[in-house]
Amino acid sequence: MKNKLLDKIRIVIVNLLNNSIIRIQLLLKPVSLMKAEDLTTENRLDINLRVEFLKQVINKGKKAEKTRYYKFVQVFDSLDPDLITKKFLGLYDDIKKNSFKKYLVVARVNKFNNMEGVFRSHREVSNKKIMSEWQLVGGAHRLAACRFLGHEKIPVKIVSSPFLDFPDFTSFIKRYKI
Repeated sequence: MKNKLLDKIRIVIVNLLNNSIIRIQLLLKPVSLMKAEDLTTENRLDINLRVEFLKQVINKGKKAEKTRYYKFVQVFDSLDPDLITKKFLGLYDDIKKNSFKKYLVVARVNKFNNMEGVFRSHREVSNKKIMSEWQLVGGAHRLAACRFLGHEKIPVKIVSSPFLDFPDFTSFIKRYKI
């Protein structure tokens, strides 16, 4: 019981440190452009799932609830999958009409960063080596919408933190056979 409490306290402290470090960097760092394809890494096949969702729903008229992305959201997220897919389609419409005027948050990988699997309510740090130089920290839906719309380069702000653990959604997708 005591170890679980200490683990929870450690997670809270690490998250506070990460948020502080990243917020300061976001204030100070300039926006740069990065190739959209470089942001879809081995552990983020969920981005391809999102692009495929848009292809199926927008181009082919498939019902959202019949897609692999819907199943992913249903299994992964505790929120209503209908609401999430509706918001995603709204985001896509906004980017299509108004272009993408913000930026994604991307982290430069360093030797302290780990990959973590998030399986429903528990997290596990993987011993897999992170194979890419960059990892998307925020904006998977925006990246997917931009890729679907053919944007080759995406505005990003690049941050770094030794405390970041990057999600391994590919393991999640494989584990739940999505």
